[in-house]
Amino acid sequence: MVNDPEGGQIRPLRCRDEFGVTLGVPVRVEGSRLPFSVGAWDAMGQEIVEARLDRGGSAKPITPEPQAAQATRAGSFIFGGVIQGPYGHFLIETLARAWALIPSSLPIIWLGNGYKGVVRGSQGQAMDILGIDPARHVFMTVPTRFERLVVPEAGAVLWRSFHPEHARAMGAVPFAPPVPGKRVWLSRSKISETKARVVNEAELEALLIADGWTIMHPEDLDIRGQLAVMRDAETLAGFDGSAFHTLVLAGGVAARLILIPRAGAQRLSPTFQAISDGKGLEQRMLCLDVDIVDGARRNSTIGRLRSVEASFLALRDMAAQPVRARGALQAQPD
Repeated sequence: MVNDPEGGQIRPLRCRDEFGVTLGVPVRVEGSRLPFSVGAWDAMGQEIVEARLDRGGSAKPITPEPQAAQATRAGSFIFGGVIQGPYGHFLIETLARAWALIPSSLPIIWLGNGYKGVVRGSQGQAMDILGIDPARHVFMTVPTRFERLVVPEAGAVLWRSFHPEHARAMGAVPFAPPVPGKRVWLSRSKISETKARVVNEAELEALLIADGWTIMHPEDLDIRGQLAVMRDAETLAGFDGSAFHTLVLAGGVAARLILIPRAGAQRLSPTFQAISDGKGLEQRMLCLDVDIVDGARRNSTIGRLRSVEASFLALRDMAAQPVRARGALQAQPD
């Protein structure tokens, strides 16, 4: 995608504004790192590539097969994307066009991906924070031809990029200057047993509490509540997970982020670095000794800290280091 910052300057994001657009429904893709393909075609039958679902890494772009329209809609609309269930994917991929949706007043076309026209829970909370009126939502279930459809390019691409223009639009909740010494641990100790976790994380949290840390359990708070806890922290730390993606909804984040790979790996998902670059965050990775207890897949891997005390000391030492000021990447005019 053209919003990939690799290789130099980043140009401003763009929209395609077309008449006579046919928008298809998501099609499942076997043997691909993309869960489905998304396609739109202009009045001449040429693909509008800005509508595609794209991902970085080893996920190869898919050219969708044309779909014949089964319905028509008169008037003007703007394409939102595909509603995805997992929290992190919703924030990064479903809302990837929020930079264009927020200032627009047009009805938003959403592809359901199995959903039945409902945006609720954390999804609705995120939309509310961004000021996106639910009355604008239009859920499309069959290939449809639109009189006029505005198709923004994605401001975020999973595993690859987070455009600074999109980052500014998403940062709707202003953060405060950090309170010296305020350290917040983003806990996974209450997470479902079916998800990836570190089984003795609660033992680490006991040492952190004794050292003056605040333990935040995202499951106990709505999104605004999570942001309120984090808004004036000097340090935000935890095992890597989508709780850190909540920060895309914040503006002016000055906290130091310490992310710990939870599966004993020596790396993080490239998405964390992309968000850090786009928002200008001060982010560090702390690799602790985590033994794998169970789980072949990363998303469900169960780990155990080899030494809780050594892990605590390593974290405390990194949190005591000075914060390095950073600036977000800037989009350059054409």
